[in-house]
Amino acid sequence: MLTRISFAESPTYFFFQQKHMYEEFMAKTYEQMQTFYEQTIVSDYLPRRNDICAVFLPDYRSWYRAKIMSIKETIDTTVIYECSMLDFGDNHYVKLAQIKPLVRRFAQTPFIACKAALAGIKPMGDRVEWDREVIDYFKDLTENKEFHLQLYDFDRVTKFLYMNAASVQDPSMSLAQRIVNDGYARAKTSNTASVL
Repeated sequence: MLTRISFAESPTYFFFQQKHMYEEFMAKTYEQMQTFYEQTIVSDYLPRRNDICAVFLPDYRSWYRAKIMSIKETIDTTVIYECSMLDFGDNHYVKLAQIKPLVRRFAQTPFIACKAALAGIKPMGDRVEWDREVIDYFKDLTENKEFHLQLYDFDRVTKFLYMNAASVQDPSMSLAQRIVNDGYARAKTSNTASVL
């Protein structure tokens, strides 16, 4: 399937979107959300943990569908909400004024970010976690780029999709093999190790 990597934390923790779903979402739901939420005033909404809502991100000047992951109070008593972007996979911290309830018509469209891990690789040496250099390399290599992804395995405990990936520009080499060849990971034979 043709996909777009929307957010990459590491080779074993990233989010992808099916390209056709992303394009349809951006053309329809996303545009409608911007118009609707720019005109909607809400004064009595107090989101709770695990609520699905609409969140305004000032850096992007846009509204997004999100899930409230945690609620924290700062030293100056400002309440900060950690929100997971359901269509992209990344997390952002926002204030109450940036959150509105997600209305039914926007909640009915399926969320398009899928959590995944790259099959067949693990950190170099005896490491169990990816170091910053590898994470930066992986982000540069993948974020907002298109790949052909193929399901390799599914972990029912972690809910991770293990994927085989090949670049649209160079489908002859798998993404995992490229990372191994470039010296940033080593190959592994199974996905029985825990996901990081």
